[in-house]
Amino acid sequence: MQILRKQKPPIPHRFIYLATVLISLVIVLQFVSTNAQGEFVIRLNYIVLFIIKYFVWALLIDFVYGMGNLLDKAVLRDYKMAFTLLCNIVLLTCLHFLISNFIYYMVLFCTGDANPKCILPTLYRILPEVFMSRIVDLFAILLILKVIDAYRVSKNRKMQITNLKGQLHLAQLRSLRAQLNPHFLFNSLHAVQTLIGYDDVKAKAMVIKISNLLRKMLDQEDRQLISLEEELTYLKDYLDIEQERFHDRLSIILEIDEATKQMLVPPLLLQPLAENAIKHGISLLERHGEISLVTTAKDNGLQIEMSNTMPLAPKETPVSSTKLGLRNIKNRLSQLFKEDYTLSFDKSPGVFKLTLTIKNIGKL
Repeated sequence: MQILRKQKPPIPHRFIYLATVLISLVIVLQFVSTNAQGEFVIRLNYIVLFIIKYFVWALLIDFVYGMGNLLDKAVLRDYKMAFTLLCNIVLLTCLHFLISNFIYYMVLFCTGDANPKCILPTLYRILPEVFMSRIVDLFAILLILKVIDAYRVSKNRKMQITNLKGQLHLAQLRSLRAQLNPHFLFNSLHAVQTLIGYDDVKAKAMVIKISNLLRKMLDQEDRQLISLEEELTYLKDYLDIEQERFHDRLSIILEIDEATKQMLVPPLLLQPLAENAIKHGISLLERHGEISLVTTAKDNGLQIEMSNTMPLAPKETPVSSTKLGLRNIKNRLSQLFKEDYTLSFDKSPGVFKLTLTIKNIGKL
């Protein structure tokens, strides 16, 4: 059985001492009275009594908190723990009584406000009241510490949950981002393959551009949002690669609103859209094709419209698609913008149009 176990409370000691001063002053002010001349009078013994009383509790706070943890374990069936708790209450009350009264009467002796002959009779008379007062103080302090401790535990738990959600959110975004890099690489290498043996000079130029683009992508790997202006550089690098492949069969039209350039979007947002337009539109055409990108600042948000030429004749059937790029984009947009985005598609004869709107978008 361990008696008077010390344990550090959830509040720094300096705050405990500060609270002790404030509580003492508040209680002392309740004993302020006025004399016949209307002057305020404060009895010195009251000031000394309450300041000493609460400062001694502050000095014993580690023991009080250590005893408080026994309350969590002292169930009715555990007689040994209940007895230990009772011993702690008695010992702490007696210890506080002896220390506080010793200091109290020493101060009064020094100021000449105490008569040594009256100490023992006075203590004997007020002993039951004093002990009950200290027990009430003890349990009041315990209650305050338990409330603070419960608040601290609840706050830490909420912070842990928030951190775990943030880590999960980041892991999901990285996973989705990791899917895009090989997806882009495989499609780009396929484009290089079509040029090898047919136009080796263009094939070499494409390899260099692909390596430069991949290097840029890797440099931005840990960033989940970049400016639209920076994202447009990725798109232009990718379209340069595709224009090497299609040469005069592909036209690119970019209409970029200056107000949208500093808006924050996920990296590799536009490149998969352009890749989708190439794979399921431009590459199936026997005639000239066009990709158009228009960005507009709209109601404190961003609107992106990308359209591309589609086959007209039934014989120009689309190639099979896993829709990985579009599915990936939707997942990343949901992670980053929740319900603050819409993604819609529209097909008309010879044209496929995609519209993405993001509300309440951030800016650099």
